[in-house]
This record gives sequence, C-alpha cells and structure tokens, in this order.
Amino acid sequence: MKKIETVFNKMVLTGLFILTLSILAVACKYLRITSPFMKAELGPSIKRCYVILIGVLLIGGVLYYAYKAIVKQTDRHTKLLSIMIFAVIIVLQIVYLTIITKAYPKTDNYTVLTSCMKMAREGRLYIENSSGYFANYTNNYFIVFFLYGFFRVMLFFKVDDLWNAVIVLNVLMIDLGILLTYYSVVKLRGLRQGCFIMFLIAICPTTYEWLTFTYTNTMSIPFAMALLYLAVSYREKKSRKAQTVSILLMGIIAGIGYLLRATIIIPVIAACIYLIFEIIRMPKEDKKFKHSLLAVGGFLLIFLLIIKGFGMTQKGYLSDPETKGRYPITHWLMLGVSESGGFSKEDSRFTSSFKEYDQKKEANMKEIKERLTERNLFKLYFTKLERVWADGSDECLGFNRRDTSEHSLFKYVNGNRNFVYVIYMQAYRVITLLGILLAIIKLWRTKKEQGMFLYALTLFGAILFFLLWEANTKYSISFLFIMLMLFEYGMESMDGACAKNMSPSIKYVVIAVTALAFLINGQVIISHAKQFTEKKTVMTNYIFEGKEMAYVKYKPNLDHATKLVQQFETMGKFNTIEISAKKEAAKADHKASPAVYKISLLNEDGITISEKTISTKDVHRNGVIKLECKTDLKHRKQKYTLVIERTSGNVNTLSFGHANSINFDYITGGSLTSDGMEQKNDLYMQVYQKEEETYVSKKAYYSIAGLILVLHAGLLGMMILQLKKKETV
Repeated sequence: MKKIETVFNKMVLTGLFILTLSILAVACKYLRITSPFMKAELGPSIKRCYVILIGVLLIGGVLYYAYKAIVKQTDRHTKLLSIMIFAVIIVLQIVYLTIITKAYPKTDNYTVLTSCMKMAREGRLYIENSSGYFANYTNNYFIVFFLYGFFRVMLFFKVDDLWNAVIVLNVLMIDLGILLTYYSVVKLRGLRQGCFIMFLIAICPTTYEWLTFTYTNTMSIPFAMALLYLAVSYREKKSRKAQTVSILLMGIIAGIGYLLRATIIIPVIAACIYLIFEIIRMPKEDKKFKHSLLAVGGFLLIFLLIIKGFGMTQKGYLSDPETKGRYPITHWLMLGVSESGGFSKEDSRFTSSFKEYDQKKEANMKEIKERLTERNLFKLYFTKLERVWADGSDECLGFNRRDTSEHSLFKYVNGNRNFVYVIYMQAYRVITLLGILLAIIKLWRTKKEQGMFLYALTLFGAILFFLLWEANTKYSISFLFIMLMLFEYGMESMDGACAKNMSPSIKYVVIAVTALAFLINGQVIISHAKQFTEKKTVMTNYIFEGKEMAYVKYKPNLDHATKLVQQFETMGKFNTIEISAKKEAAKADHKASPAVYKISLLNEDGITISEKTISTKDVHRNGVIKLECKTDLKHRKQKYTLVIERTSGNVNTLSFGHANSINFDYITGGSLTSDGMEQKNDLYMQVYQKEEETYVSKKAYYSIAGLILVLHAGLLGMMILQLKKKETV
C-alpha cells in the first residue's frame, strides 16, 4: 500500500509540474492592458516578456531578502510582526474601498444581489425559477438563501445600505480566509513561515481588488481553507471526542461550502484521499485505524446529508420545485470545448432553446462530440490555462472601472494610467508560479510534508477540473491562497538553494545578469522617455461608466415620455456625454410624424452649457448618442442637469436606456424624472473627459523610473554585499 501511495504522489506532482510549467509559459507574455496608448506601445510579446521578467526580478529580490529577515526573528517578534502585517492588510483594504474604488456588481453577482435585496425588503423568500436566470443556474440557490437571511438581519438592525453591508461581509470572509491560511502554515511549517505567508498575502493584488465582488468566488475561500486545515490537524486530535467534533465540523463546512460553490468538491476529494492514506500508514492493530476509517465515512455522510437536506428544503421556495429549466452539467462541459473555452452567449441560447432537461443534455453531448473533432485540443489546452490561471489581474480591471475620478489614485490602480500596477500584478503571478514549481520539486524529494502535499493535490485537481469545465478568469480566486501557500513553501527551497547549493561562480553569474538587466533597464527608461512624456494620445477618464455597473433596459414610461430630466453631480471636468438609445420601428400610420429631440446640459446655475438637436440618424452603431460639452474643474462637487425633450413629431422614434439597478445608486447624487414623475432608476449614460495629452508627466515618469532603478540597484548591492560576507567567512 505504501508503494501505491508513493506512485500516486509522484503522478500528481508530475502532472502538477507540467500544468504549472504550461501556465508559466503563457503567463510570461500575458498583460491585460487597459490603456489604448499602452496597447500600441507594448504590442509585441518580447516587450511584454521583458517588462514582466524585470518585475519578477525585483519582486523576487524583495521577497528573498524579506524571507531571510523574517526567519531570523524570535517567536515573539514573529507573532508581533504577523499581527502588524494583518493590521496593514485591513488598513489597505479600507483605503481601497473608501478611496480607490466604488465598483458596483456585474454579471451573476449583480443578478443574485439585486434579487436578494428585493426579496429581503419585501420580506418574502421566493425564487422565480420558471424562466430566466434562476431557471438555468440552480447552483446559486443557496447563496440566495444565505444573502436573504443576511439582508433581513441588516434591515432588522435598521441598516438600509445593503450594498455596503454586503461588501463588509465579503471583506470579513476574505479576511477569515487569510487567517485560516496563516494558521494552516503555522501548523504545518512554523511561526516564521506563517509570518511570511501573511506578507505574501499583504502584497498580493487580489487581496484588495476583489473586495467589492461579493459572490461565491470570494465567499467560498474560508470554507476551502477551513476544510483543509481540519484535515491536516485531524491526526493530532488525541481524544475520541475531539476527533468526532473535528469530523462533524469537516462535514458541515464541506456541505455548506459545496452548496455555496460546487468547486469545494475538489478540496473534499483531496481531503478524503489524504485521510485514507493517513489511515493506511497506521498499524492495523492500532484501534485508531478502525476509528479513522469510520471517521472518513462519517465525514462524507454528513456532507451528503447537508446537500440532500437543502435540496429538499429549497423546493418550498421555488416557483418550479422540479427545476425543469436547469442547465445540465453537459452545458458547462460544452462551454469547456468552445473556441475560447469559456462562456458564450450563443451557447447559452443554444442550451436554452431546448425545453426539456433530457433534450438539453442530449443536444449538449452531440455538440461536445462535434467540437472535439473540430478543435485543436493542444491550442485549447493553453487557451484554458491562460484564461483561468495566467492572468495576474484575475479580470479585476474590467470589473473595477467605476466613478472615482476625484481621487488621483484611481487612475494608477484601475484607470487608464495603471500600466505599472498591471505589470506588478502579472509579475506577481509569474513569480507565484515559479514558487509553486520549486514547491513541487521539494515535495518530490521529501516524504515528510504530507500536509503540504494535500494543498498540492487540491491545486492539481482544480487545474484539471477547469481543463474540462468552462474556463473563466475569476475561477482561480477560490484557490489563490492555496497557490500562495505553495509559493511560500517554494521560497524556502530557493533560500536553501542560494545558501548551500550555489557555488561562488554561479553567484557571480547571477550578479552579472542582474547588473546587465540594470543597465538595460536604465537604457530602456531613457530611450522610451519621450514616448511617455511627449507623445500625445487620446486619454479617457470616466466619471460614470455605466457599462461596468448595470444592465441597460428600455421602459415604456421612458419610451413615450416627452421630457426626461437627469440630474447628476461630479468633481471631475468632462467634455463628452454618451446616452444609450435605440431606434424604434417606424409606424405604418400616414398621420405619424417622426420625433425630433433636443438634448441640453445645464450647470448648477441653470445656464445651458451645451445643446444638440437629435433624431434617429444621430444614434451610433454602438447604440449611443454623444453630446460634446466643456466644463471646468472647480475642486468641489458640481451639479448638472441633462434634459431630453421632444420638440416636434407625434411618434417617439427613439427609446432611451435606463440603468437596471434598482438596489444600487447608479449615479451618485442623481435623480431621473419622466414628464415630471420621479423614477427609481437613472439614465444609462457615461460622462467622461476625452482629451489629447501625454501618458504621464516628466516628473511622474522620472519619479517612477527612479524608484524602479533604486530598487534594482539596492537588490544588486545586497547581492554583492552578501557575496563579500561569504568570502570573508
């Protein structure tokens, strides 16, 4: 049996090594650049690889010396340092939420949150699943129950701002995951390694970027980490009572976690395999063998009972208890072999076109077989690995562009000047993957770190799963802390290799390469200065970016109104307003005359800044009407009024979109009236400053460049100093 375990471990580690190496290959040239200017300047892969690898060199050097400094600390100092780092994480999270972003929900979490808020305010839990979103996506029923209960509690305590309340809940769940990760590393590796994992989490962009994305990706993190923590600590329980409580907790956490997000099944399977091998290693005459075997069975029984129990309970709250419209598992497998390997509206419409569950399943299977013969599976393999694991931003940039233009930090984090931050995010992901590779090599050589193997097994299962399943960039978030745990484990290998196995000649080569990179870096910074500080490009700074906050809809009371008045306020200056509009079908009535509209923008004194007469011909192909204007920056919030009025014609030929976000304040300080009647929603619009300017000022450019060079020089100096110390010894 021991031989079976060894073979299994080697197979898993070999597979994980190949998968991680494949992800690393695509991650080294992957950059999700949001600025059109930088897309043009950094197009070729060789440039992307260069800036990412320079980032890896600098981050790696900082982490290496931070690790060496931490491992030298006493236990008392290490504990204090860990508390301080966690406190810094909390402070940075508060800064991020209050200054940098105010991102509103989007896609699935938007649908879930708005539905839960509406039900909570009405005081009735009832899921309309006969048609629409909840008919197809039955996996979100539990989070609806959970959030409904949370919102009811908030309303009971007179907390009406449910959006900010649920963000606080999301932050608490992420921070609970951080603490569980810390205690897991302390248990497996010691206090100093626990302190270092806290440091890794503190400088990880995802720790902050997904604070406002309240969905199962983030909410499931503490359940996965708690389950794995209990699994590795089970053997240490000495009393039968403690073991029973541990198994009970594992079953409950696994059951709730699975209902929240089905990918919890991956750590569940990994935990079962781990516990079974733990049992096999016990002497057969040991009474614990029998008890442990029963414990695994008990864990799975509780897990299944919770899932089955909720399945029976939920039926009383569904309009269609039999969930006839649900998507079969084959739907997501079909998405997994689409051209992009991910979500597709066409595929969603295809599955929905069949009424019966069995028909959907059969149609999906037929499509899967056809696609498998058509696809280049090797290319699809790398595409899916890139989508889920290679993107260091975890797709946060598309979700977090939101009105924070009054804060200059926004444009350097989520705005159109975030190039350095994007490089940092990607470099951090690349160095994380390198750390995982080192961890795999170390696990291959040792048989003692069975606890760390459990986390490697979980990550291996996750990567394999998303090679079969639909691939989405956000899916890696649930496994991020597991990746960082393996990264920390790999850092110890790097420290050991540098301290013991690296000969002086190799160290001289490393120093020479670092010095050469420093010289090239300086040359690149000087030669590209004009491109950044003198070459002008069109820059867009959004004040309201509607397309990132809500869905556009068209309502009859807006379609047939003769006068729409939208008020809004902002600190930023702007010169362009975009309003969503669509053309209405022409009436077959000879008495009908097409409508003509006038759009006017008024300042807070009621003075008209800009106006434009529009008709159907002014609607762009992307479904918007543009109004050019000019405003001043007064460093205080200014109120504006946008008026859309029908000036002639008796038939409306245009419909104006409204933001479908009843539970969210789409336009801060704004209100919409239709023929004098106040509406719950706002116009679906974007307000922004579009102008020709340089990417960055000379002062800012040389400040950032100088900081990078100083960091690079400091790293080089530390390496030379350390080598001299070794020689004198």
